[in-house]
Amino acid sequence: MHGRSVVNVHVLACDYDGTIAEAGRCSPEMARALARVRESGRKVLLVTGRMLPDLRSVCPDVDRMFDAIVAENGALLYFPETREARTLGDPPESALVEELRRRGVPFDLGSSIVATTEGYADMALAAIRETGVERTLVFNKGALMLLPGGVTKGTGLDAALTVLALSPHNMVGVGDAENDHAFLAMSECAVAVADAIPALRERADYVTRTPGARGVIELIEEHLVNDLAALMPRLTRHRLPIGDTGDGEPVTISPHATRMLIVGPSASGKSTLTGLLVERLIESGRSVLLVDPEGDYQTFAELERVVVLGGSSERVLPTPDELRQLLHQPRTSLVLNLSAMTRVEKVAYATKALGAVAFVRSTTGLPHWLILDEAHHIAPADGSPVVELLRAGAESLCMSTLDVGDLAPELRALPNVVAATELGAFTAATRAAAGGRP
Repeated sequence: MHGRSVVNVHVLACDYDGTIAEAGRCSPEMARALARVRESGRKVLLVTGRMLPDLRSVCPDVDRMFDAIVAENGALLYFPETREARTLGDPPESALVEELRRRGVPFDLGSSIVATTEGYADMALAAIRETGVERTLVFNKGALMLLPGGVTKGTGLDAALTVLALSPHNMVGVGDAENDHAFLAMSECAVAVADAIPALRERADYVTRTPGARGVIELIEEHLVNDLAALMPRLTRHRLPIGDTGDGEPVTISPHATRMLIVGPSASGKSTLTGLLVERLIESGRSVLLVDPEGDYQTFAELERVVVLGGSSERVLPTPDELRQLLHQPRTSLVLNLSAMTRVEKVAYATKALGAVAFVRSTTGLPHWLILDEAHHIAPADGSPVVELLRAGAESLCMSTLDVGDLAPELRALPNVVAATELGAFTAATRAAAGGRP
């Protein structure tokens, strides 16, 4: 209906060679662009096939440029601030090393990786078969890496995000070569530079107009700093199915910047639709905070990665400080059951809880969705301090209520998506969302 649709971007993950570096070097212009991203409060993660000593030799400032480095194609994780390195794969097997030498294959050894060139692929594969080790061949524009089974740039990047308490759903990834598929696939927005290999360009959400580092600078200056507002129409692969039309066509909503109102009388299916939305969000790997004033969602405790607190449960409602800690877990969703509280207590608690949500969202983008069931309990028509906390920001929100007139007036025009279980309720809600216009 209205509003600016954006992706809440908190992470830029980028490949090195051919992406931010040309001929092995990162230009001053590229370094300044990456610095601007970090100055905006976002994290910049480097994801490279290079070994760490080799990377430092070509990029001496690497420790000052990135918040985390995934090296050796996912087999090594390094945090510059603490100088901590974590090996994520097994070290090269001595039997494999000896067999490669016997076959005359030139190679370099890392903490976990064995690196050579693609011309030796057949001999490297024969050595793997001969020794019976579990290694995978990964190609990268003429280079060849022998990696432990299951190790990719994607698994290494996932480990980095876990440590940083960040989600790939708030991440833009950019690369150029074969070994970038894994981490671009997990990025909310996958970007290929203009001179990337054809297969990567075909699968990317966006291809830059200019090649290499110039393309990454273009991405940063034109899109990332604007939270991808202009690229939103391209991110259709993330849309959430919530039903079907009468003709059997799927009904979907965007997971980004959606402000949804579910409205209708009691026992008309609002809770069913809300529950379906929560399940779709969890299935997609997004985190949810559901405020449940009447205790209708206690059974969600049976869902994987969902924690229910409050109500008759032995797990009491968290304080704002405790809630901030819980919200820093990207893979966990929370239900706050307020059913044991009076109306005044519900408003007071929800105000403090949503203040904690606003703080965590500003630094991490979590939780991805805030869902207020029976929202009139905490944002009634006669007003509530909750209103100001909901009006700010472009993060996704879902409210359900019996009648749009039961909500605080300031919230009635907030939705850009309306779902109703009764035609009259739909008409009233869409008119309110349009600012009273018919």
